[in-house]
Amino acid sequence: MSRSSRLAALCAGAFALGASALPALAQVGEIRVVAGGPTPSSSSLTYYIANAAGFFKQDGLETSINYATNASAATQIISAGNGDISLMTFEPTILGYEKGIRGKILLSIYSKLIYKVGLPDPSPVKEMKDLKGKTIGVSNLGSSALPIVTSMMAMAGVKRDDYTIAPVGVADQAVAALQSDRVQALALWDSAYATIERNKAVKLTYVEHPTLGDFGNGGYFASNAAVEGKRDALCAFGRGIIKSIVFMKENPEAAVRIYWKANPAAKPEGPEDQAMARSVGEVKFLAAAYSDVVDSEFGKIDEGKFKQYVGLFKEEKLITAEPPVSDILTNDFVKCTNDFNLEEVRAFARNWKE
Repeated sequence: MSRSSRLAALCAGAFALGASALPALAQVGEIRVVAGGPTPSSSSLTYYIANAAGFFKQDGLETSINYATNASAATQIISAGNGDISLMTFEPTILGYEKGIRGKILLSIYSKLIYKVGLPDPSPVKEMKDLKGKTIGVSNLGSSALPIVTSMMAMAGVKRDDYTIAPVGVADQAVAALQSDRVQALALWDSAYATIERNKAVKLTYVEHPTLGDFGNGGYFASNAAVEGKRDALCAFGRGIIKSIVFMKENPEAAVRIYWKANPAAKPEGPEDQAMARSVGEVKFLAAAYSDVVDSEFGKIDEGKFKQYVGLFKEEKLITAEPPVSDILTNDFVKCTNDFNLEEVRAFARNWKE
């Protein structure tokens, strides 16, 4: 069925009744999701939306989600075939290849590199070269943001010995490090910055990598077993995720309510209207990091930019050789994951009710 007609018949009844879920098709299989963090978080919001809005069920897909310690652990679980797919940045796949990690990146959802440097505003630090002699905070010394910021500093002409990297955690811990001047900048990622933006404890301006800032380095990593044996299920999963991104952008307030239901601890304290306003800001910040769904090639990975990104890790001496691109990514799922009617999904999101 074509993208232009896939939802038309299925959604008509739901729109007419104001329903919050879509009718289900015949079962296409099950996908086991592994989240790259130990607890529910905004990084899994597209998954929660797809479940709540019925996007997976509409395609006859059953899903389950388990939470790993971190992205590296999730990558190992997927590579071993103990899970089917995980949302993560590309680094664990790139860095783990020499250690035996196998699987395929098959859907890119970010419009830009999620790692960037956050500078307090106002601040005498305006650009990367101003961080010479300063301290930059990262979540931990194993963070994938570290090679990005060292690359940015090198491109600004600042040698590694001329600045300090310090672990500061995320959220309130990172803000406290900035406010106490223990660090003069942060090197975090989109969802970590979204939390800071929601709490409005500090105002930040952002500096992106000068040559890779427009490369979306996050998406879905699937096991080879799932790629080879669960094609229909992976297509259905990808469609659900893309529809959820459309949903977030069209109806951020509904996305917030879905998130609060999946993760009650995420609801800010205080009056309902203030909590909603803060959380809508977080969702909008997060949604802005996702590529806009405008054509049937959403999720396609630019192999040239990908090779350039892999080269950064070789330059930083984190890998000894660049893995074959065909071993770690595929664009073979782009067509099937975009097989839906975009305008129908937008309308469904605007009219969605719990």
